[in-house]
Amino acid sequence: MSNMLWVDDLRNPEEFVKGDWHWAKNSADAFKALQTNNYEIVSLDNDLGEETEGKDIFNWIEQRLYWKDIELSKLKKIYVHSSNVAAVRQIMGAKAVMRSKYNIEINIINSDILI
Repeated sequence: MSNMLWVDDLRNPEEFVKGDWHWAKNSADAFKALQTNNYEIVSLDNDLGEETEGKDIFNWIEQRLYWKDIELSKLKKIYVHSSNVAAVRQIMGAKAVMRSKYNIEINIINSDILI
């Protein structure tokens, strides 16, 4: 089982990042994966081709961390690989809080960077 979750409706993680990623192609798959697996790394695209976006998944993760109602103890990094500037800014706005309160790093990557 992979310890990394890639959320993107179009981009196959094998073409953009190194490692064994679980690929969630929509928000329903992402929520299910997060509820049933304790990932170390999550990488989010924002525009998933549906009403629920990557920033909504990020907000959900943040709420779960606060309420401690699902197991996310291994989560150490969240990457944002979206080209949607407004969504990236919104997610990055929580960077300091996520680091200080939950010891989770948030970073921006673009599709040319291999992590």
